[in-house]
Amino acid sequence: MKKILLAFLLLTACVSSQVSGIPEWYLNPPKNNSDRLYGVGYGGAVDQAAKLALNNISEQILVKISSDYESREQEAKANELSEYEANISRKVRSKTVDIEYSNYETEKSENIAGNIYVLVSVSKDELVDNYLGEIAKTHAEIEALNKSVAGKTVVEKFAIYHAMNEIITINENRIRIVQRVTRDKSKVAEFEKYYKDVLLEEFANRDKLVVKIVAKPSDEKFANAITESLNDLRIVTTDKDLTPKDPNGALLRINTKTTHQKIYAAHIAKIQISIKLMEKFGKQIASNEIEVKGSSSISSTEAVNAAVTELRQRILKEGAFKIFGL
Repeated sequence: MKKILLAFLLLTACVSSQVSGIPEWYLNPPKNNSDRLYGVGYGGAVDQAAKLALNNISEQILVKISSDYESREQEAKANELSEYEANISRKVRSKTVDIEYSNYETEKSENIAGNIYVLVSVSKDELVDNYLGEIAKTHAEIEALNKSVAGKTVVEKFAIYHAMNEIITINENRIRIVQRVTRDKSKVAEFEKYYKDVLLEEFANRDKLVVKIVAKPSDEKFANAITESLNDLRIVTTDKDLTPKDPNGALLRINTKTTHQKIYAAHIAKIQISIKLMEKFGKQIASNEIEVKGSSSISSTEAVNAAVTELRQRILKEGAFKIFGL
């Protein structure tokens, strides 16, 4: 009875495939093996179908990378590198990863009623070699930035480490792809250790930084929103004046210009915010000009409060570093 049922199911699958017109190899593509990755796609032209097939391979890799990060974050909670893992995971997840293929092979292609179905494969070794080359090239930029930290002030280091970690994020994406394609961590272990060490140095430097926010009393609400974002970054803020003997102090100057309007029953506040991160002796490290808006049917004060809320939301969405001009 079991043999009859199995034969019936196989026959049903074949009939279904023939009726739909979709090739059996498209519905059941080969499984990835130790040498190659496989993907399927279809479209009105061969190039379009091949592109979708390569996207299919990318999705397989990226889904596994996402799963890896969930596991890594859980495991990292118990060790001293938990902040490193959370930081890298957050930054890598926030960026769209486009996996690049320098070459691929079309294994099968079939035109059915104007739709072109393709099965493509990619060499794992070739993909890994290409990415290892890109990692090494970008790593040279990271090393150059890391060497430039020597002799710099805490505030200057703060900006350099941020620039360095933006580039590190690119390589971390590439490292995850290599690890997922080969599962051979030895190929990228040296890079991973280097980046962990850099981030730990950044944390140590950030812990030394003390920022005094300089703002007019009328800008206090905006200053408070920015203070919160600094504290989220583990950066200490102070109300006290910085002394010349303090090598770790920085000033964050905030100036705003507010324009009020009333359109029908709505109060509208448009605020231009100038932000400058400076050393206490006046050397500017970073700056930015942003605009936030708020509206209220109650009063112009409530419209300004709404603008403060928009500032907080932008900091959460874009990150404090971008708001500061870094």
